[in-house]
Amino acid sequence: MASLHDFNNNGKWYRIRIERIYESNQVIRYKVSGRNKFLVFQNNEPLFRNRGMMHRRPDWKLIEGQMMDLGFIARLTRYLDDMQKQKKI
Repeated sequence: MASLHDFNNNGKWYRIRIERIYESNQVIRYKVSGRNKFLVFQNNEPLFRNRGMMHRRPDWKLIEGQMMDLGFIARLTRYLDDMQKQKKI
């Protein structure tokens, strides 16, 4: 199920669509799409949750897609992490 979110990056607002495309006992993959691009991110949060490590921060990887601005990717992964903690995605 996809959900629309408003994401702020250095004063510029983006409307992004986030959908969970894969989930296993070890990883979760999210597809983040904008107007004309999409990025696929993966994190290992289920692995930590299954082992009882609730306070460990998951590692995020860019699996598919390209982005030249590394700061944008860092802020987007932080946003995805916050949304995942709040159970909104």
